[in-house]
Amino acid sequence: MHLAVIAHCETETNLRLVEAAPRGVEMSIVCPAESLNLLRSGDAALGRLDVLPTVDGIESGTWELARLAAEGVPVLNGLRTLLATHDKL
Repeated sequence: MHLAVIAHCETETNLRLVEAAPRGVEMSIVCPAESLNLLRSGDAALGRLDVLPTVDGIESGTWELARLAAEGVPVLNGLRTLLATHDKL
């Protein structure tokens, strides 16, 4: 099983998440575009897209998270969650 942290940056939090992967679970930080080629049925994704520096939206990658979910890959912090929690204005 591969658990991908879908993010654009290797932040301290993202790196710690990868370090905390349970035994037997391959975990890595993957940019949204790469996730579509990497993840398959039986894998999972954790959406870690950030708020834009302009604070008026979310980093690119929401389409990829929605596509992964539509293809049957379990997505934690998916599109609906990110949209609901990133309203910083």
